[in-house]
Amino acid sequence: MKSPMRYLVAAASALVVGVIVILTGGAPSTHLPRPPSLAANSAQSVRSNTAQPNQIFTKGATIPLTGCAIAVSGSAPLAGQTRESVTIQSAPGAWVRLQAKYPRFTGAHAAEADNKGTVTFALADPPSVTAPTVRLTATATLQKVQKTCQTQFTPQTPLVGCTVWESNPYPGAGRTTEVVTVRTTPGASVLVTAKYLRFTSVHRHRAANGTAVFYLSITHPTPGFRVLVNATASLWSGHGFCQTSFTPT
Repeated sequence: MKSPMRYLVAAASALVVGVIVILTGGAPSTHLPRPPSLAANSAQSVRSNTAQPNQIFTKGATIPLTGCAIAVSGSAPLAGQTRESVTIQSAPGAWVRLQAKYPRFTGAHAAEADNKGTVTFALADPPSVTAPTVRLTATATLQKVQKTCQTQFTPQTPLVGCTVWESNPYPGAGRTTEVVTVRTTPGASVLVTAKYLRFTSVHRHRAANGTAVFYLSITHPTPGFRVLVNATASLWSGHGFCQTSFTPT
């Protein structure tokens, strides 16, 4: 007959063997959590920090650069009156360069496309540009892929209006000032010439708000002689002409 002590030792031994079997058994299969994705054009490979060091995930997916489209706000803007806006459509994160080739100089712009693949540049009003065509070339670059697109616009000569009138068509002799008013395109330069019998007076003024006012002295007029007043308004390469007259009595 076995003693109770032997039964106790045998049970303890069986328990130890069972624990060893559990600890040394095959590792159960595990599933690693998928990391959050990044922005479209910031794909990265990340090594896992878990018990399986060779596990690699890819964060995000790059949107490839497949094309380039360029659009300008106006194909025939008035010279000096309109600022052109140029929009380029490519891919998110693409680096976009724009070259604007004017008749006498070249403008350069660069920026990164937004998350919709769009970038917009505002072109400054260049001096003395009217008829010659301005050529625009955009180059988008992303991950060693490059796409180019082009367009153009031709600034047009603005129409310059001109209207002139005098303050008194028949001013009296003596110390008199004749007021001549010219209404024209805002910003135009106005040249006024008054042809008297023995001389011609010349006056110049800029119509900042579309109106230029001239004060003509007729201290010693020739009674009955019609004084012809010519006005020429100029803006860029556009011109307007108008005239009036007055006759001292």
